[in-house]
Amino acid sequence: MTGPMQEADAVALVKGVQDNANRLGLAWQIRIATVVDVTDPANPSIVFDGDDTGTPGPAISTIGNPGANSRVYVLDTPGPDGTSGAQYIIGPATPRPPGEWSYKKTLTSTQAAIVVPIPFDLTDLEVRWTARCDTGATFSDMRVQVNGDSSASYAWNFGQFVSAAAYAGSFSPGTTYYRAGYITGATAPADHFGSGVIFVTGWDRPHTKTLGFNSTSQALAVPTTTQIATTDGGVYNQVVPAAYTSLTFIPGGGAWVAGTSIRVYGRRV
Repeated sequence: MTGPMQEADAVALVKGVQDNANRLGLAWQIRIATVVDVTDPANPSIVFDGDDTGTPGPAISTIGNPGANSRVYVLDTPGPDGTSGAQYIIGPATPRPPGEWSYKKTLTSTQAAIVVPIPFDLTDLEVRWTARCDTGATFSDMRVQVNGDSSASYAWNFGQFVSAAAYAGSFSPGTTYYRAGYITGATAPADHFGSGVIFVTGWDRPHTKTLGFNSTSQALAVPTTTQIATTDGGVYNQVVPAAYTSLTFIPGGGAWVAGTSIRVYGRRV
């Protein structure tokens, strides 16, 4: 075969490999992944579809340089203990729809912070979250940092309704995080989680300073009597780094509890 492998050829190869593995009783899996780093083209880093952690892992390319952000078929061979062993890139797979990117993390145990790695070339992000922390209070807040930066480089406004009380708000310049709304704490009703949406504009650094945030949230404290709803807006007001590459989500107190979920959607336009 000359030239790059075509997807139809890759599909045929995948079927042949899987049929042979089944015939021989081998516990091989054919999986689809996204290539995230080709610094070493023969040994690129990949993230498997459905990987809830989004953590890159090593692979061995049998097709030359697969190209960053490409979608590939991967032969996943088991290790001696039955867990995942070596991964071999064996052909190109169908790309995602143009401009689409997504990530999901749902906790199964307590965790202090959630760090989401994000491609630097996305233009806009949408974050949807549902969250609860173990601090000894009814409410806490959802805090967001860019690239793990905890310097006093954030400013935000928020306004809130508490049950039937009048709308009230405040402004906080020079803080170490963007405040994206309310979450529930340990003394809120059992299994009640706060939820919200965050929009991030300018992730691809179209100008030299300020990354914009807009968000809404809600949290239930006492059923039928106490509910908080907020609208928030703010900026990361820092000299733009070489690239924006991650968002870190931190509770205002304590740690995140199991069931807390962060979903991030991005696009390129």
